[in-house]
Amino acid sequence: MKVYGTMQGPNEFVVNGTFRDWDRLADLRESRLPTLLSVGRHDTMKVAHIERMGKAIRRAANSTERRNAPYFFLNASSTCLLMSL
Repeated sequence: MKVYGTMQGPNEFVVNGTFRDWDRLADLRESRLPTLLSVGRHDTMKVAHIERMGKAIRRAANSTERRNAPYFFLNASSTCLLMSL
């Protein structure tokens, strides 16, 4: 836990550890793998941030789950399958 606290800070919602200024967004364009980015509307990561990451990755598809179901990726498996084809 000590390492996590040093890098992240005391909680997951406000990064104030050594990761505070770490930005790898520009490096995402180097990825050549097909990538599915999924996010739920109530996730801690904002939908806009996932969309921004999707634009940076060459072969990316975004999936935003609007329902409140936990483990939404299990409920949306047909959507994920179609997006991976």
